[in-house]
Amino acid sequence: MANRNVPNVVDTQSSDKSRAFRCHLLIARDEEGGYSAIVLNLPGAGSCGDTEEIAIENAREAIAGVLESYLEADEEIPWVDSSAEEIPTGAKHLWITVNA
Repeated sequence: MANRNVPNVVDTQSSDKSRAFRCHLLIARDEEGGYSAIVLNLPGAGSCGDTEEIAIENAREAIAGVLESYLEADEEIPWVDSSAEEIPTGAKHLWITVNA
């Protein structure tokens, strides 16, 4: 099995085969009034929504789909170090856990 960059895997006591992954989200208000949620440590993953909460939930679903694709293909998940990311003025960032 490919390297999964273990620091982003959360230790779980789940009896199923899913694992939990730590994802770093940037939440920003769009000019049109909605919100974007971009995953800073997983390139190409993110979503949007009418509220912050909906954007986060939509991003969680998108992340799960991306992670499942990598896992099913037995490919390495392309995690990146997001610790140096600059957070734009007015935006928020948070860590969430996603099961895949």
